[in-house]
Amino acid sequence: MAQKPEAVYRNSVHKHLNKSHVYYAPMGGSYVAGIPDMYYEGSLGCLWVEWKNFQALPYTIDLTKLSSRSKLSALQQQWLTRAHKHSVKTAVICGSPLGGVIYEGLNWQHPLTQDEFLAKSLPRKEIALWLTNQVSDE
Repeated sequence: MAQKPEAVYRNSVHKHLNKSHVYYAPMGGSYVAGIPDMYYEGSLGCLWVEWKNFQALPYTIDLTKLSSRSKLSALQQQWLTRAHKHSVKTAVICGSPLGGVIYEGLNWQHPLTQDEFLAKSLPRKEIALWLTNQVSDE
């Protein structure tokens, strides 16, 4: 079975993770609607990440807009907001052919223009380093 573009992008970032210091597990499934895609854990604690991917960037990247193909569902928005209120580290990572953007905490609530998205875009290796640094001090 072919992987969805979101999973292909996520796996391309995971290739750069320091797996000796970061434990991670997928959380997807039809019985767990709203839970972020991935759980990460290390010596500093845990992080929940929802992954999104754009094959082509829209003019405005709005992860809450109902008409967006890569929007966060209402249940995902509720889950991320509730976890953030309970001081749980969360992020949404959006990939594109030109790089990825990390929305820490509740920053996914703020739309970005295409130019802003590109200015904040990071290569996969830097996203993997960010993930590692969020959960591990080694």
